[in-house]
Amino acid sequence: MAKRSGYFLVYRDIWRNPVFKNLLQCSCWIYFISSASHQDKTLRFLDNPIFVRRGEMIMPLRVTAKRFGMTYSEMRSFILRLVRRKMITTRTAQLQPSKAHLNRKVTLISLVN
Repeated sequence: MAKRSGYFLVYRDIWRNPVFKNLLQCSCWIYFISSASHQDKTLRFLDNPIFVRRGEMIMPLRVTAKRFGMTYSEMRSFILRLVRRKMITTRTAQLQPSKAHLNRKVTLISLVN
């Protein structure tokens, strides 16, 4: 088994959960779970060190939306719905400014236990 491998349990009823409007949103949720850090650590993101706690992941909204074929507003609405249902919490990390981007931030998503 590879060093980054592991497993998690998912109930079959997840596909019928009313939080998800379609199977794409359900697959996004499974992606979030599988991408979350399993221990506290410092990761490098765009040449910036970011401390990530257990159960958190770094998620640029626009990149993730594009990866799943969703618009930015669809992804943002989905994230806000998960926050309202208390399935996740979010926090923002400030990144070092660059010449191209003076105000850079990244969203960190915490899965609620």
